[in-house]
This record gives sequence, structure tokens and C-alpha cells, in this order.
Amino acid sequence: MLRKSSSQKPKNTPFRQQKLKAWQPILTPRIIIPCSFIFGFFFLLIGILLVVSVNSVVEFSKRYDNLCAEGANCTITIDISKKMKHPVYFYYELTNFYQNHRRYVKSRCDEQLRGQSVTYNDMKDCKPKRSRNDKDNPDDFYLPCGLIAASNFNDTFTIKNQASEVVGFDSSGIAWKSDLEKKFKVIQLNFLKDKNQSYFLLVVGLVEKIIFLLILISFVELF
Repeated sequence: MLRKSSSQKPKNTPFRQQKLKAWQPILTPRIIIPCSFIFGFFFLLIGILLVVSVNSVVEFSKRYDNLCAEGANCTITIDISKKMKHPVYFYYELTNFYQNHRRYVKSRCDEQLRGQSVTYNDMKDCKPKRSRNDKDNPDDFYLPCGLIAASNFNDTFTIKNQASEVVGFDSSGIAWKSDLEKKFKVIQLNFLKDKNQSYFLLVVGLVEKIIFLLILISFVELF
């Protein structure tokens, strides 16, 4: 008795047999020239809108690393010659800071940044900045570990108007919701015996700010 063997042949349909109807336009000067003008006008319009938008931005900057001594307080005057509408954003800029280097980018422990308790081996990507003297001693763990945390930018800024009145900052909403809820959590110190030791401590979302090198801070008004 013969058995019917199952066939691997695709069904005889236009789609499976790759016989769908196709259409290919014939590119002639009558088609190409009008299309080029239409797309050219479209992109020209977008370019004009972008230029107008960029030119409407009022920006003032001041380099201060050559004016202030390291670790000292100094006053920098920035002359605001144009009116700035609310909200006004404040940035700081770092140069010659190679944060996209492979070793630097990998030097972090995501589990630790999420607030989880980690072991010495869990922090292998943070080497050599995972503990004091790189020893397997929980009392000497860096919180958080890694080169990113060790290169924390710690300059602080205070803005005053012409009357020497301090202008308040609004630092809310500068971190993504996903970073606050999932990616970064407050690191617990309950497994440390000596809490007076010096560790690299970061608040929620600070690592994200260091990676992008910019802190976006809006303040209520300039004057």
C-alpha cells in the first residue's frame, strides 16, 4: 500500500509563487523635472522654517575656566543685550571630555544604579573603580561604581540679577520618567558598616546627565 508523501511545494497562489502583479514607472524628463521642483520647493520651505527658528533663539555664553581658580568661588558677569522670553534654560558645557570612549561607557553597573544590592563580581565592568583599592570588601564598595560616577561634574551655579537678588531655579522635569521609575533608584546604604566613609554618591538621574554632558535647568525669570 502506497502512502502519500507530504509535499513541501508552496501553494499555487500568486503571493507564494511570487507572481504578484508589478508596476514599474517609466522615468522620463516630463516626470523627473516636475518631481524635482516639487521636492526642491518642499525642502526649501523646511530649510527656511529651520533657519527662522534657529535665528529666533537668544543665547549667551561665557567661558569661566580661565577666570576662576579650582575650588574657588568667583563671579562671572554675562551681559544680556536682548530680551529673553520665559522659559529661560541654563546649560553647562564640557570640552575635551571623551565620554563616548568604549571603556568609559561600559564602566557602570546597571543593577547597582537600579538600587539593587550587588556583589564584587557583579561590578566587574566598573573595574578599577568598583571599590577602594579594588578589594572585595563590601565596606569599601563605591556607590555607584565606575568611571562615570568618578568623573562627576560638581560645579555649582547661582544666578543673580542686576540688583544682586538670587534668581530661583526650577529643576523639576529635567529627567525622563522612565529613568526615574525604572533605570535609576536611590542606592541603599544599609549594608555599609561605616556610613561616614567617602563614596561617590549620585542622586537619581545624575548619571544620565553626565552621559549627555548637559543639565537642562529652567528658572522662573531672568530679571
